[in-house]
Amino acid sequence: MNILQKILSRMWPDKPINETKTEMVSEPEAIEQIQGNAGKLWPQLCRETIDYYKKLGCPCAFPRFIQYTSIDCVDSGASFSMRETESFIQASDDCFDTNEIDKGNECYRAILTCKTCGSTFMKAWSDFSIAINRTYLKPLELKAPQIGADAERPIPFMAGLCGYSLPDKAGFKHVDHDTFRAYLRAMKDCAKFSVTKILNNNRELLYDGNQDRFYDNHSLVFNKQRYNFRISDVISLENLQHILNEAFFKDVINNMNFKSSAFDSKVYYRSKEGLSSGYLKQDELIIIVSFGESQPCRYKIFFEGIVELQSCKQNTG
Repeated sequence: MNILQKILSRMWPDKPINETKTEMVSEPEAIEQIQGNAGKLWPQLCRETIDYYKKLGCPCAFPRFIQYTSIDCVDSGASFSMRETESFIQASDDCFDTNEIDKGNECYRAILTCKTCGSTFMKAWSDFSIAINRTYLKPLELKAPQIGADAERPIPFMAGLCGYSLPDKAGFKHVDHDTFRAYLRAMKDCAKFSVTKILNNNRELLYDGNQDRFYDNHSLVFNKQRYNFRISDVISLENLQHILNEAFFKDVINNMNFKSSAFDSKVYYRSKEGLSSGYLKQDELIIIVSFGESQPCRYKIFFEGIVELQSCKQNTG
């Protein structure tokens, strides 16, 4: 049994929990150890997940984001907090406008409105004790098309729960970092796209210089339309398989002459010079670029091609 399993067994004992007990189910030392294990990757994972949602739309379009932010111990009659809930609410704060309202029975309440789609949520916070507080972000009206995959049960978790009494542990399951990341980013099958055609694959050098200007604004022109971007806007190309059907994703990789390489059990795609590859989504267009350090202190950005998308729903008939 590894250290995390030992810790989790203390959080969820095999024997039924007596909800009338005032003793903490997870001791502070155990909580600290769990957060230490998850903390190595946790802040980056939360922020990258929200950035991923924003590049494809907004968090409101992903049922699995809402699954975590809506977890409320009061609904189960227990007394606990879940780090996933607290972290995703905090990481997504800049996605919403906040209108504080009468707190009612809570310590704090507000109506949050998504800056992108206009969806509204109820946000609330209460503290049960020095050790336990509870927060949630529950949808009032969703206006974003739901492109993310549906929520599943048992609910996967990476950081976990702690409290004086916990919900039925059959409703939750511990997963590793990569499994949790994939769960959060999964798309509905009907939200994926197929390539209608590759509009342009005439490779073009967009930047060749030092690192100082590598992260500045860059632009390319296609059909008399100028597209501006920064390297920080580019999504790693392997994430394109969450948007494209598998066969069409492979077609794009082959057409652009990208080569795959594996590192730490993950597959990455690189150009013929060995540069990193990525994409930007502009409406129904996918702009594909490669970029990176081609020689010591020499950085390049290439335009690799543009792909037009069509929803799978439009391809059935």
